[in-house]
Amino acid sequence: MKLTRAASQAAGRRPGLKTLSDDHYRTAEELSFAFSILLVRPLPHLEAALLFEKLWDEANAAAVACETERAALSYVELLKDMDRRWRNMRALN
Repeated sequence: MKLTRAASQAAGRRPGLKTLSDDHYRTAEELSFAFSILLVRPLPHLEAALLFEKLWDEANAAAVACETERAALSYVELLKDMDRRWRNMRALN
C-alpha cells in the first residue's frame, strides 16, 4: 500500500519513504553524518567494520524502502560515497 504525499506528511513521515508499521529510516544526511563520525572515532578496526556494516545495511534498507527512484538516489549516492571513503581509508585513528 502506497501512501500519498499528503497522507505521509500528515502521519509525520518523510515523503518518498515507504514505512511498514513503525519502521523508521534515517535520512541520507543523518546516515552520512553518522558515517563521518564513525571515521573519526578511535575504534579497533573490527568494531569499526561492524558499525560500518550496520550503517551500510540501514542505508541500503532505506533505499529499498523508497517509493520512487528519485527518492532512493540520495541513498544510492551515500552508499557510493561510503564505499569510496571506507576503501580509501588507510587506517583508523
